[in-house]
Amino acid sequence: MATNYSLDVAFSSTTRSLPHQSNQPILAMGYGFSEQPQGGSWQGEGQGTLTVQAGYPFVFTAFDTAPGNGQPVTTFEIDFPGSNNPFVDQNNQPIGNSQSIVATGSQIKSQNGQSAGCNVQGFYSMIGPYYLAAGATGSTIECTVTITLRNGQIFQVDPEIQVEGGGADPDEASTERADYKV
Repeated sequence: MATNYSLDVAFSSTTRSLPHQSNQPILAMGYGFSEQPQGGSWQGEGQGTLTVQAGYPFVFTAFDTAPGNGQPVTTFEIDFPGSNNPFVDQNNQPIGNSQSIVATGSQIKSQNGQSAGCNVQGFYSMIGPYYLAAGATGSTIECTVTITLRNGQIFQVDPEIQVEGGGADPDEASTERADYKV
């Protein structure tokens, strides 16, 4: 059965950095994973390491929970400290390079919505869908998610993803979030 996965990060753009440290990332960002079984709705999986099946769609979503004033993400970066970026596109071509995925401009879709993974509502920005390469099976992927907002603020968090076997046919898997329309 095809499953969609999402790493949801939540922050508030009303959070301010310490004086004279605005060039440093704000670490006040939480995260949670969510899954959507084929034909089902998104369900929160919480924090910790998410175990996913290789070959199924995976999106990264950032939720600004600032009341009425959510800021869009202008740069969405996922860094892999082990130079082991496991993500590929639908044609099995690498996304980004071995060290990072950097999305900007029209690669980022934004609108209001809710996060099953973080249990919040807000203005969200999303990248993907990407797919976990079969070669990543059995690995734990450590990553750092850094987002830059239109107002210049930078937020950062460090989740982990555990990859299991799978090898889904990308044509079978749905890539649309239940609350996201392209």
